Amino acid sequence: MSIEIRGGRGGHIRITGDVETVLVAPYARRGLPFILGFSDGSLIEGSYEPETGSYVFRPLVEGAGILTVERSDDSDVPMLDWAIEWATIAPISSTIVADRCPIDVPMPSVFDDDEHVGSVGQWLRPNALRQHGRPLLPMS
Repeated sequence: MSIEIRGGRGGHIRITGDVETVLVAPYARRGLPFILGFSDGSLIEGSYEPETGSYVFRPLVEGAGILTVERSDDSDVPMLDWAIEWATIAPISSTIVADRCPIDVPMPSVFDDDEHVGSVGQWLRPNALRQHGRPLLPMS
């Protein structure tokens, strides 16, 4: 009821255990980081260091399973103790990693002027203007 993750040549990530597969990350060969996602909710950031030929893995989210990372042969080897049904890989993006997002990014307003709160029937009633405190927008 566990899996082991090892980085291989050419951006191949070998997963053995409950799930036996090889995930290919061609962007890893270029030194670009990637994220591994698992059915238990775990996310692991990985990167390949071309100078040393080693992989570095860092847990981002520990899902239902117990996630550990051991060092073996100058590369990290994550192990996930849990029943896994599937695994996936994707290039990393600052939009999916919360701690890499700038703090001063403006958040969208809950009440956007283009959105109407409530049902269509509610907006057609005469008291809609008083209830929501703003005029109805004309439809174009």
